[in-house]
Amino acid sequence: MPIAIGILAASGQIDSDLLTQFEFLGELALTGHLRGVHGTIPAVISADKAKRQMILAKQNANEASLVSNATTYFAGSLLEVVNMLNKRDKLPICQHISQHSAEIRPLVSRDLTDIIGQQHAKRALMIAAAGQHNLLFLGPPGTGKTMLASRLADLLPEMTDEEAIETASVTSLVQNELNFQNWKQRPFRSPHHSASMVALVGGGCEN
Repeated sequence: MPIAIGILAASGQIDSDLLTQFEFLGELALTGHLRGVHGTIPAVISADKAKRQMILAKQNANEASLVSNATTYFAGSLLEVVNMLNKRDKLPICQHISQHSAEIRPLVSRDLTDIIGQQHAKRALMIAAAGQHNLLFLGPPGTGKTMLASRLADLLPEMTDEEAIETASVTSLVQNELNFQNWKQRPFRSPHHSASMVALVGGGCEN
């Protein structure tokens, strides 16, 4: 969409002066319809910091509505955006969804009651959770390190709004639509011990 808007402005079909007020985000289909893209939440946050209003695809409207104080419009097609810029029509605004009103349904509820033994390890886990300390489990394969570590997320309190938005921003980079059923649940990841740095954070060849 941003490239198409730029072409329309360069050809005089829309007023280029209006573009300084907006940021545009979305994939343009061959039919002219707009499709959702990754990275909606960090894009809306950046636009808000730059004092610009965001126009994005309807598919990303719910996700964008989690960012409070940001003025964000959504559209279903490029024609709707053009009509809005030419003041022929108006676009709907993403209504802010209270982060507390979003449905919270944990994927799996895990605690320490189903772990037999490992009293010292469980105590260390609870102390680390209570004091927000770092924790390292060492031991041979099959001794329960991953099983214990997976319980940590459910021992911690619910994420604050700031933490939830920061986590959702990362999730937004790899998903078109955020899952509102568990978006405030603390994430747990267990990459394989042989995973490389590129496998963990991404990367590519340098030219």
